[in-house]
Amino acid sequence: LIGAISTGLAGKISFVGSGSEDTRFIISGDLNDFALNFDGGGGTNIVDFSGFNAYSIEISADQLTSVDRLIGGPDASDEFVGSSLNAGNFTVTGETSATYREGESKTIEIEGFSNLVGSIFDDTFVIDAGVGTTFDGELLGSDGDDRFEFVSGSVNGISGQENATNAGDVIDYSAINED
Repeated sequence: LIGAISTGLAGKISFVGSGSEDTRFIISGDLNDFALNFDGGGGTNIVDFSGFNAYSIEISADQLTSVDRLIGGPDASDEFVGSSLNAGNFTVTGETSATYREGESKTIEIEGFSNLVGSIFDDTFVIDAGVGTTFDGELLGSDGDDRFEFVSGSVNGISGQENATNAGDVIDYSAINED
């Protein structure tokens, strides 16, 4: 979708891809005040906000069906939020990249999102080897008893912040010193 949408068209916009072909939704223009939903259909499907610079993006796993890859915009505060239906597993793989898994049925490769937010359930955030100080965003567990795991080689922490504020949240550095 390229260009502006009339501001008089408030509400929800749903984008649906082909049943069997790969779909790439390229979003640029002003979509402020719209709830966007994407269903890629079959194939390998991408939602791409890289040309979208009107404001920061906040999108949740609930808005993405059959989407394999999500690309954020140029705003440093873009935010991806886990599902409101199930716990999610986030594996932080780079400065603004991660893999999100929800159960066995949903896996989304995320890039360009510096803020990753969990659900009301018990989410897991794994900071992958080599990420360490390159991640410069926020990992927010939200509600639930969340787990933040720093794997071997992920250095001691991140340059952004992990937000484990609930009484049952755990920050696990034990694997860092296993080498």
